[in-house]
Amino acid sequence: MILGLVLLAINIVQNRRRKIYIYREAVQTAQQAELEAKQALKPVQEYSPAALRKEEPVPQDERSGEVVVQWKDGTVTSLYTEI
Repeated sequence: MILGLVLLAINIVQNRRRKIYIYREAVQTAQQAELEAKQALKPVQEYSPAALRKEEPVPQDERSGEVVVQWKDGTVTSLYTEI
């Protein structure tokens, strides 16, 4: 009976240690992944609204209600052609 209780106590302690070890590894892995994700992002200091404004095309002969589309290649066209 005493031997059974001793083995039970040892098993309980080992299970707790194992769970704590697994938890610490998971936290460490999550922190490393978060750090890598932050490093992959573009820093805020490099963002410049002035540079974005320079890239926008100057509207050519805009009329009220006209829809103009700028394509990825840089061309600007009217969405609806005049009839």
